[in-house]
Amino acid sequence: MTTLEQDKTTQTTGESSSSGARRMKLPLAPSLERRRLQSYLLLIVLDCLAVAAAFVFVEYLYFGEISSASGDQQWMFLLPLYLTAALSAKTYSIRALTSLRFSQNRAIQALLGAFTLMLFVAFFAKSSAQY
Repeated sequence: MTTLEQDKTTQTTGESSSSGARRMKLPLAPSLERRRLQSYLLLIVLDCLAVAAAFVFVEYLYFGEISSASGDQQWMFLLPLYLTAALSAKTYSIRALTSLRFSQNRAIQALLGAFTLMLFVAFFAKSSAQY
């Protein structure tokens, strides 16, 4: 009898080959890797929401309305640049999950880098008067 057949017979009879006791199947807890990935995703979503909310708030203060086409274009252009800068600066790492100061510093660095790149592109596209 092969080991696979032995495993099947012990599962059907409920006996363990080594101790004779029945094995209980317990529900598995979510792995730490999964929780860490969920935390990264939560950080990314919260950062995107914070950037978009800041643009909408400033747009409301400056223009007196929320739905301005130029404001929407700016934050929609900035978000991919920010996420690219944040991922390259390792803003979302294990250290960012454990240290608030590290996470804030890296996020500000990525935001400044994204603003700089956005102004650079706007200048060379001759659309900097809109920004």
